Amino acid sequence: MVQYQYNQLELLSKLDIPEMRVPKALAFLRPKRVYVMEFARGKTIESLVWNRTARYDLLRACELAGKILAQMHVIRTENICPMPVEALTRDLAAAPWHLSSGQRRILHSALKNLARAELRMGEIYYDYKPANLLFEKDELFLVDPPGIVRQEAHLRDFVTFQSSMRRHLWRLSWRRPFDQRRAGIREGMAVFQDAYLANVGTPYPERELFAATVRLFELQRTAVLMTMQKGKVAATRKKMPIAGNGHLGNSLTNRITLTLLDLEKRWLFRQLARELP
Repeated sequence: MVQYQYNQLELLSKLDIPEMRVPKALAFLRPKRVYVMEFARGKTIESLVWNRTARYDLLRACELAGKILAQMHVIRTENICPMPVEALTRDLAAAPWHLSSGQRRILHSALKNLARAELRMGEIYYDYKPANLLFEKDELFLVDPPGIVRQEAHLRDFVTFQSSMRRHLWRLSWRRPFDQRRAGIREGMAVFQDAYLANVGTPYPERELFAATVRLFELQRTAVLMTMQKGKVAATRKKMPIAGNGHLGNSLTNRITLTLLDLEKRWLFRQLARELP
């Protein structure tokens, strides 16, 4: 994993995408399983979200994030493939959640109507989150390269960024419901999407299916996160050895996260019902 991350720093830099920067790989210390890379200056998009005076930088960083991701996907597109309905169905069915009859109908309709959608497939970045993107002097640094090769629908990278931004929006809304930074986050998400669609060439899926397809992938991501989070809760309750070192977080935090994921699930179903063609 560490060796792959080290190699990815060089490979990413060779993509030669304007305004994208990748720290230079300096050394790989095999016995210690660590690598050394150039120090990257700047502020993460995540930190800009919470900064009251950085709205312009936030919007510019989100625009660059969408533009760079789109160009990366164009370069890495290997196939245009149908929606992976079976994989989506499997992950959604395995989720430890309860669906109402209305939610089941929405999900069935989505899987049926979006089966005709076509997606870009190829290598994904995987962890394309605001916390891993540094903005400095009108450039964006990618500082957390992927640890393994993942060949999946490119839309997963898009969903990772937007889902992370939305969670920051919700956290701020719960703490300070009238805070003006909320509008900045919403605008940043819109700017990211516009920049992505403007630079990705022929959009897959097509425009009329894009919003609903994104929402379905977000539901799958939430389903997987709920499965993982419930496993953490079970491990901490049983006081398994893996829970003792703090890697799984504390039990209260894990239970709260499960509750928040359930709220996100409900919101996603409502949005999906509105956006289905």
